[in-house]
Amino acid sequence: PIPDFNGRLRVMAVAFSADRFAKADTEVTVAAPIIAEIATPRFLASGDKSMLTIDLHNLSGTDQFLKLKVSATPPLLLDELGMPLTLHNQAKTTLRLSLRGGDFFGVGQIKLAVQGQGVALQRQWELGVRPAYPGERRVSRQILTAGQTLTIDPHLADDLMTKTVDVDLVAAIETPPNL
Repeated sequence: PIPDFNGRLRVMAVAFSADRFAKADTEVTVAAPIIAEIATPRFLASGDKSMLTIDLHNLSGTDQFLKLKVSATPPLLLDELGMPLTLHNQAKTTLRLSLRGGDFFGVGQIKLAVQGQGVALQRQWELGVRPAYPGERRVSRQILTAGQTLTIDPHLADDLMTKTVDVDLVAAIETPPNL
């Protein structure tokens, strides 16, 4: 079986016997009845605003009344779309949707479902949301004598993105060598 693929393939055949041989090749176009592709940025940063472009091409041989559903999983933010669309045979159309990076990081999925006459297409793509700035490490060292207490500044991470803060506390009788 051929994976999810739209394009041209070369088919080659070789035949032989004890005293003869032959070869032949040809190109074959492979295409789904409805081709659906998207264009997105390579990645987003938290809070970025961009556009999701969906290209649809009807190669089914008949006019299609399609039902589209587009959605995204966090950390991607997308106004979900569910709409009917009439696409004539051999016609192409482009849809544009607002796409945003959420307030945390990771890989989200953009999902597209297309239903039509003899067409049931489900596609998904991944898109990462990354920090716009490199990670920052803050270290605070304090030596306590017997009876002293440790107070951590409650404003230490005020200027950082709360969902990305990771805190480690190390307490030891002797100073750890890699602290």
